[in-house]
Formats: sequence, structure tokens, C-alpha cells
Amino acid sequence: MKTIYGIHSMVLLDYLTHAPVSYLKAIGGANLELSGESVQLEGGSALYPLDSEIVKISSKTSFTAREYPLSAMEQMLGGSKTIYPASPLGQVVDKMNLTGASGDNLVISLNDASEDLKGGEYAFIFTDVDKGKLYAMSDIGGGSFEDSENLDITGEIILSDTEFDVTGYGIALASQGIPNFVSGDSCKFRIIEPDKTGEKLKVGALSSTFKEFGALVYAQKRGTNQIVYIELFRVKVYGMPISFEEKKFSEWQVDMELLYDDKRDGVFEFVRQY
Repeated sequence: MKTIYGIHSMVLLDYLTHAPVSYLKAIGGANLELSGESVQLEGGSALYPLDSEIVKISSKTSFTAREYPLSAMEQMLGGSKTIYPASPLGQVVDKMNLTGASGDNLVISLNDASEDLKGGEYAFIFTDVDKGKLYAMSDIGGGSFEDSENLDITGEIILSDTEFDVTGYGIALASQGIPNFVSGDSCKFRIIEPDKTGEKLKVGALSSTFKEFGALVYAQKRGTNQIVYIELFRVKVYGMPISFEEKKFSEWQVDMELLYDDKRDGVFEFVRQY
């Protein structure tokens, strides 16, 4: 019997080169829908159409997945990704001013206790020309707070050109030269723990584009060694849900537009080997 059983994987392809862009194995399902619209010939006393002609075929596919590779998110969200290769010492990345420019003269370095580094987001808020407070945005990496209500991990500290070690966090803070900060200025940065790769995807930039790509969806291989898959020549996706749920792997579903591919003179191919 020529059946389709289950789903094995899905790969997104570069539309121009056919090179794999993203490979997804935690797939919940995929569905291809084709529907037609026609114009009908009616007249006289006929109760039913005398003739009809197809004027449009709508085609789309949807699929459900339970993993979030950055390569797939980049395609579907029109984002731009940055990868930070793992470092044995850990890293301080993405430092930026939020208000004012005082952060330009704040030196953030890693001390000798790299095992204490706690990955995540941090903010430093200046409270005087030589003072400020450091905040951790979560306790997910452990650590302790001076004030757990507002996530303050240092209390107000005095900054100078001598490093101030943040106990239990593996980082040190100092002023670049004589302190001359502005109260109310603030900056943020990220910590990546030792031997961990960092990834980020920026979404929503004015220069964002949504690229066309191809896709291959494989059914589960049968005990009879039958292989079934479908190749989608040219597709587009606009958006992708991201959810965080208690005690549950996140699941997402998207609809993909199927477009005519003039290079292949078609929309998709259904393939079976048995």
C-alpha cells in the first residue's frame, strides 16, 4: 500500500543554491493544502453550472515544530543573527549605553574567578560622579542580591581606576581614568559563561527582509524501507510565534506561502521510493 506515515524531519533550503539553511527534527506535523476557485457558466433553466474553468489555485503549507534553531528563526522573522564562539574564560558582550554616555567610561572585565560567571543580562545605573549600582536581570545562574526586590547585586559602589570585584559573579568594574559620570545615566551588557556559545537574533530592524527559500519535508521511514518526501520549490514565511510555557517544551506553528518557481516550472514535487 502506498501510504504516508508520520513525519521525520524538515530542512529549509537556500532558494538560489539549494544549500541547507536549517534542519529541524523535532517536528509535530506538516500539512499541504491546495484549493481552487473557478468561474462557472450558468444560464437558461439549468439548475447546475453548464461549465466551469479554474481561475485560481491557492496553495499553502503549515507545519508545527518544537525546536528553535536560530537559522530557522532568521528566515521566518526576517532577523539578523550574531554568533559568539565559546571562550574558555567567558565573555562580556553587547555593552551599550541606555541613557547618556557614561557607560563609555565604565570598564567591565572578567576577574580570575571565571567559574563564578553567571550568564544573562546586566545593567549598571550611575548614581553620582563616581558611584553606581549593578543589577542582574535574573537569578537563573545563581548568585545573591543585595536587594532581591529590585535585583541589585552590589549596592551603591564607588568607582575608580582600580577594579572593584563583584563578589560571586566573576566580573570587575572600574572607571576609565578619573570618574566623571552623570547621575541617572545607565548602560547594559551581557555575560556569556565559560565554554558556552552565545547567539542572538535581532528582529524588526528597518532594513529587515524576508527571504524566499525552499523546503523538504520527509515522512517517517516505513519498516518496508519506503521513503516519502515533498519538495517545496519556493516559499515565504512572515512571522513565527515564540512561547514560554510552564513545564513544557515550546511548540510553534507557521503557514508558508507556496509560490510558482519559473526555474522548475512548478510549485512542488511529491516523491516516493519503494
